Amino acid sequence: MKNWLRLTLACVAMLGLNASAQSQKIGEDITQVAQSFVASLTSEQKAQTVFDFSNPERTRWSHRSQSRLGLTLKAMNAEQRQLALDLLRVTLSARGFHKIESVRELENLSSSTSASAYPNPRDPELYSLAIFGTPSTSGAWGWRWEGHHLSQNFTMIDGQLVSCTPSFVGINPFRPASGQEKPRGFPLLDNELSFGRALAQSLTPAQRKLAVLAIEVPQDIITQTKPKVETLDTYQGISVADLNAEQKKILGRIIAEYVGLVRTDFALNEMIAISETAEEQIFFTWIGGMDDSQECYFRIRGPSFLLELSNVQGNTNHVHLVWRDTQKDFGFEALAGGKKKSTAN
Repeated sequence: MKNWLRLTLACVAMLGLNASAQSQKIGEDITQVAQSFVASLTSEQKAQTVFDFSNPERTRWSHRSQSRLGLTLKAMNAEQRQLALDLLRVTLSARGFHKIESVRELENLSSSTSASAYPNPRDPELYSLAIFGTPSTSGAWGWRWEGHHLSQNFTMIDGQLVSCTPSFVGINPFRPASGQEKPRGFPLLDNELSFGRALAQSLTPAQRKLAVLAIEVPQDIITQTKPKVETLDTYQGISVADLNAEQKKILGRIIAEYVGLVRTDFALNEMIAISETAEEQIFFTWIGGMDDSQECYFRIRGPSFLLELSNVQGNTNHVHLVWRDTQKDFGFEALAGGKKKSTAN
């Protein structure tokens, strides 16, 4: 357990977190921007953007190119667009905001090559903001930022951010062709994939017997886009307890990349919660080849949290990753009266 705690603290340091970050008022920051955004809407826009918290659409999500609930960037004026991006910026870390915005920029790169393959156009302006409930520091409300290859879902209860999952990020192409303009900071998901591959490659023959499943590589994330994570063969794989110190460090860097998408004070508490999980209850599973050009899938699974990555489509040039939590997704546990605090006040 001590090794796992040291691992977590190392990840926290990598994220640039410190004690002072916990003093930030997450709920107030997010709520204030959301209130300003709602106040900027016309009556017609509000009808397209703000819905009851009990609306079933709150727990429906998709990363596909399709029409969806909410107000698109294309339909916003300059002030509203800035407020929408500010809401993202205040909820995510600086690195997370850059990653999310860069995925949106990729629509420019793929728009000219995907028209025949997909019925919906590629357009970086077709990303939507939907709000469920009334933004306030009392009661429950939530919001979603969604478009092709992105679905970010946030739930607030009594002024606290209690959930930032499901959190999906995808990119296509993972490796732009020679001569194609690359978004700023590209490649975008290289750390998640390269760290996962490095961990798989580091396994000893005995460890591989536990971690590597000799089955067909899943064509996408296994959990798909369902509101709740259904039961997997959860504990297939190798447990953290069976990894050496260097391997635990790599595993921690993978987790930090996923968790580090959200703002740092929330991420700190998520990492602390992970550190309190017994090593025997966290598993790493790999399926597929371990070379750069080979299809692969991996997951990291704890008693409630799940991180998945798939690199199969488009000749391994199309990456999907998702962060799920069987208790915290859409604030299910907190809304049911469970523990509400997964963040600083």
